[in-house]
Amino acid sequence: DGIDIYEAFSNINYRFQQLLTSSPVLYKIELIYISSTERFMFICQQIKHQIYSINFQIPAHINELLTSFIIDSSLNRLQSLVIEDIQSDTILSFIIALKCLPRLFSLDIRTMHIMGNLNDIYRSIFALPTLKYNKLHLYGNECSISIPLATGKQFSTIEYLEIAHYYTFDELSDLISYTPKLRRLNLSHINQDDSTIETMSPINLENLTSISMYTN
Repeated sequence: DGIDIYEAFSNINYRFQQLLTSSPVLYKIELIYISSTERFMFICQQIKHQIYSINFQIPAHINELLTSFIIDSSLNRLQSLVIEDIQSDTILSFIIALKCLPRLFSLDIRTMHIMGNLNDIYRSIFALPTLKYNKLHLYGNECSISIPLATGKQFSTIEYLEIAHYYTFDELSDLISYTPKLRRLNLSHINQDDSTIETMSPINLENLTSISMYTN
């Protein structure tokens, strides 16, 4: 873990401190235990421009941490982000803030607190300018999606999409209309109504090479 590495070597001598904060050194941060929270908030300020991966897995305090953690362009090396158990009143503003990150390629959100309409969440995800991989896992919660088919100016850069929540095939059709560069599609929850895949509107996905679908 990047926090442990930084903390272990930062107090040895000045030369080690310079090495730890030099640009070629990149850090992967994993917040799994609650004792890591305070350390993260301090150390992150020292190495913010060197963090390439963050994994937030401390559900009891995740929203407090995300409120304090400022997302800005100084996180210019951040490529991968995993968020566990984010609350419904926090998720949208958090995703919108990610738009300033110039190298965010992977976004994985897992939560049991999101229900209802996912329109704004998916719109914000599709607006992220460099995203290649996205997963939204809602642990079986009821949800709906009613966004219109995409127009040319709304296309996403996503190439690998995992939909880990209930959907209808009409909703799926609308979603993937935003991802013309899609190469891999993973559907890990069952379709939530009696419609069949044959009812989907035709979508041109000329780059698609892999699709996996959960069936009961």
